[in-house]
Amino acid sequence: MNRLLVVLLTLSSATWAFASIEDRPIPFPFKGISHVGINPAFDIREGGEDIATAVPIPFMPFSDTGATCDNIDTYDEVCPYSNSTSPDVVYSYTPISEELLKIDLCFSSYDTKLYVYENDEFSLVGCNDDFWYDPPCYTYSSYLQLIVAPGNTYFVVVDGYGGDCGTYQIDCVTESYIPCVVECDPNAVPEGEPELVLDYVDNYNGGCISTPYTFQEIHWIDEESGCAHLTGVSGWYPYLGSQHRDTDWYEVVAAGTEITVAIETDNELTLTRCTMTTANPSCTGYEYLFQTSEILACEERSWTVPSIPGAFYWIFVAPAALIDGPLEFTYCLEVCGINYDVVPTEEVTWGSVKSLYK
Repeated sequence: MNRLLVVLLTLSSATWAFASIEDRPIPFPFKGISHVGINPAFDIREGGEDIATAVPIPFMPFSDTGATCDNIDTYDEVCPYSNSTSPDVVYSYTPISEELLKIDLCFSSYDTKLYVYENDEFSLVGCNDDFWYDPPCYTYSSYLQLIVAPGNTYFVVVDGYGGDCGTYQIDCVTESYIPCVVECDPNAVPEGEPELVLDYVDNYNGGCISTPYTFQEIHWIDEESGCAHLTGVSGWYPYLGSQHRDTDWYEVVAAGTEITVAIETDNELTLTRCTMTTANPSCTGYEYLFQTSEILACEERSWTVPSIPGAFYWIFVAPAALIDGPLEFTYCLEVCGINYDVVPTEEVTWGSVKSLYK
């Protein structure tokens, strides 16, 4: 397995923070470059009021600006925060081939939220609240990438967190779609969680989300690398008429003064989050050792965080947004610097072996 990426999540907070601007991914090719005049022949004020009046995106790359405070609140999605009362605007895009669509609200002036419906059936195919946290982007501005296919129309909703509104800049590009395939370490241990199906109950390793709290121990290493490798599966499932996301919680014990955690995922529908926290049996009062933004599919990054030898820590992996399920994706997890089980063996002499056959 390549050295991989980890993202660390604050579960109870509506904010996320990067360790440094150098650590964050820069997936959008125009990032940090002025978009003024990118297509002067097409100059519109802003997106439509709703899906019926959505403003078409006629070309790629595409850039537009607008203001939402004079619009109404028509739509809302959980990604992962609900109950937004912010006004929103809508654009539409109809691809002529299978593409990877990237949508960026970096240069907006307020706490944005961004999601995409496929056709006019309100089938949610992508959603993001917070992605950018540092200049030149506005703090808590949104970014999203997803696969789009010909024969469909995609409705891009520019929304806000809570009741926030303001001016926005939307930048869109497409590129040829190359399927994301992750290859975990050949010695990786399968997570083993049952398949995500209708009315699934996430009690396998649901951690602080399950009843009772259930954590999966990672207590082995590969002798060659000195790290533990695991192949995990996460995703979404419907339960009693509403959509839920699978949350995977792992427990490790520090062997020394630092732990390196890494993850790679093939989740192309939305972003994946991961965090490392100090363990707390009551599932409250976590100490978040390190935080970054969400993981994009097939990215490769890793982080090292300080630890106390012998202390317990939790690692959390889950999709950042809700998508209509049941659907699953694969991720590769690598953890270095942890204690592991040693199978006790008795010293055996050649004479004792021979005695077995007398």
